[in-house]
Amino acid sequence: MNKNFKSLLSAGVFTGALLFGTSAYANEDTTATTEKVIELPVEVPLVTPGVTPDSFFYFFDQMSENIQLLFTTDSQKESELLLQFAQERLSESSQMAVDSKDQYITSLIDSYLATLQEAQEKVSEVVIDEEIDQQVKEDLTTELENATTVDPAVENVLDEQQLAVLTDKKQEAFLVANIVKDLDAEKVKALRAEGLGFGQIVKVITLAEASGKTEAEIVALLKDESKGFGEIAKELNVEPSAIVKKVINKKEDLIEEAFEKALESGDQAAIEQLTKAMETINKQKIEYEIVKEYAELEKETAEKLTNIQEKLAAGEITQEEADKKIAKLKRKAEEELAELKEEAEEEVTELEEEMSEELEEDEEKHEDDEDLEEEQEKKAEAVKKKEEEQAKKDRERQKELTEKQKKEALEKERKRQKELEEKKKQEEEAKKKAEEERKKQEEQEDQTEDEEDQEDQENQEDQEDQEDEEQDEDEE
Repeated sequence: MNKNFKSLLSAGVFTGALLFGTSAYANEDTTATTEKVIELPVEVPLVTPGVTPDSFFYFFDQMSENIQLLFTTDSQKESELLLQFAQERLSESSQMAVDSKDQYITSLIDSYLATLQEAQEKVSEVVIDEEIDQQVKEDLTTELENATTVDPAVENVLDEQQLAVLTDKKQEAFLVANIVKDLDAEKVKALRAEGLGFGQIVKVITLAEASGKTEAEIVALLKDESKGFGEIAKELNVEPSAIVKKVINKKEDLIEEAFEKALESGDQAAIEQLTKAMETINKQKIEYEIVKEYAELEKETAEKLTNIQEKLAAGEITQEEADKKIAKLKRKAEEELAELKEEAEEEVTELEEEMSEELEEDEEKHEDDEDLEEEQEKKAEAVKKKEEEQAKKDRERQKELTEKQKKEALEKERKRQKELEEKKKQEEEAKKKAEEERKKQEEQEDQTEDEEDQEDQENQEDQEDQEDEEQDEDEE
């Protein structure tokens, strides 16, 4: 690597991409206590797609994953790896949708579903293990639930059959994440002995509860009639999506209950924790957008730096010229990064002010029950407005970025055409010069040949004159 490139990096141009410190937010206590521990919503982990299936090296990436699983014997670690790989398949699918490479999405979703199935089985094994820490179990079930969030752009590509399978498996994983931890261990063991997986066990138990049938009757229907859970649910007049909705509503009720009790009791610590959880999610959303812009800045700067290095290596510019160009590039990158950071700080400040205002509004709403509904509408409107503003900012940023890329592409093409023209001109001049040299050489050769012929003729004439003189002398 060129020493200037190293100095550019070490100078801090690319440092501090995660402006708010993701780990700090991730480690905050996001639980509030009323009469029981309430599980709060957490942000789905941001997993970058990395190598995608349109790359030649994707095969090696898959081999690496298989090797990691092969040498992992701990159920907890294996669960974490499988959940990570499932998230990576979703990120890769999203990237393929963005790149309009839909031909890869079907196989990626198939891989995701297979990995998700393995993950929920391993997570369930951990959850029913009484020797494993409760916090580890909570973390894994939360990650499993997060792994069921699929990009709508990806779902739009799937055919009806695969979309139906995806929906079913997502519901199954969601139910496993939220129900398996509350299941009776002995009941689970009995159903496992029947040859059922954890996903099937959860469905059997939830169908039994919703229909009034026993678990044995549900298993019998499944075995004797070889019907799927969807068909059995339909026969029992149970809507599978209603079960999922029931779980979601239960979580929402617990969070609302916790918040209401915190307001009633004046538990400021609980109120702040619940508010902080939402603030953390919003901050991480802002951070994600900033990191994407930073990635563009890094890519653009690296390309320009590479171009300078190539010109230096080709002898097109001197070391001194290269150093000046790199110094200029460094200043520009630092300025853009400073602007990016300033923008992020402004958005965070704005977010904190809004969260503070919303907290005050919540307290006022509790004091005045008659205005409760009106205040809720205001809050929803404020959130919607912020989302619209954020969406507008995102569109404007994307538009600016696209226009900038177009201008750079046009400028690059113009320079390339100019270089081609200059090269062509130089070739023509060189060709013309070579032709002139050739003609000049031919003229010189012709002149030399004429001179030689003339000299030969003169020599011949001299010889003839000499012979005539000798003859005359002999005659005399």
